[in-house]
Amino acid sequence: MNAEHNEHDRWTLRMKDLCEASGHSRQTIHFYIRKGLLPPGHKTDRNQAVYGPIHLDRLALIAKLQHERFLPLDAIKALLDDQHERFSTSQRRFLSELRGRLETPEVPAASGAIDGDALVAQGLIDAEDLADLLNEGLIAGRFTKDGRAEIAAEDAWLPELFGQLRAAGLSRELGFEAADLRIYDEAVTDLLGREGELIADRMGDLAPEAAAALIQQAMPLIHTLILRYHAARIRDLLDAMTP
Repeated sequence: MNAEHNEHDRWTLRMKDLCEASGHSRQTIHFYIRKGLLPPGHKTDRNQAVYGPIHLDRLALIAKLQHERFLPLDAIKALLDDQHERFSTSQRRFLSELRGRLETPEVPAASGAIDGDALVAQGLIDAEDLADLLNEGLIAGRFTKDGRAEIAAEDAWLPELFGQLRAAGLSRELGFEAADLRIYDEAVTDLLGREGELIADRMGDLAPEAAAALIQQAMPLIHTLILRYHAARIRDLLDAMTP
């Protein structure tokens, strides 16, 4: 109860202030609250409520997921609900502050959309596989009214990599489909959630700058650890199958 009270103490924005700071209309904000995309404001009177940093952060995230990742509101709500269940308010705040200080050179940051048909024209992937990746939700994007594929720029690496898997021999004739990548998507999503819990638990008392520097140093080593674990588990599986 005290934590909730302390959180509300930081809520000083009136609806007018929230609209001006976020660039969203009153109607849009009320719609997001009704849909469960935003928490309700803290009532200070029968017709008055105040809002706080969580509302600004959430509105910015919704806009990013809509305009850069092309996610519909239902998908955004499911993603936010999962975050809410997994992390406490203080953990979400810490991870949010941490996010802006981390760089991921293995997957360069990008924004906006790229023409999926251009990837096909370059021979990086064929049109059927690109459509399957989109329809399976493995990459963010959409089909425009004239049938062109638009891909979130930060996901452009996956169609190219899937094309390389095809070239390596994982063909349709053998039964391999884009949907088969879901096992990796689900495994990494679960791993990331558990990593987030671990980081928030172990580093929650550090300044975000210090935590980011520590993670930046550890990240390449963790990636190597995952690769070697995977290789070792494949070897163990094959050994176990040997009579």
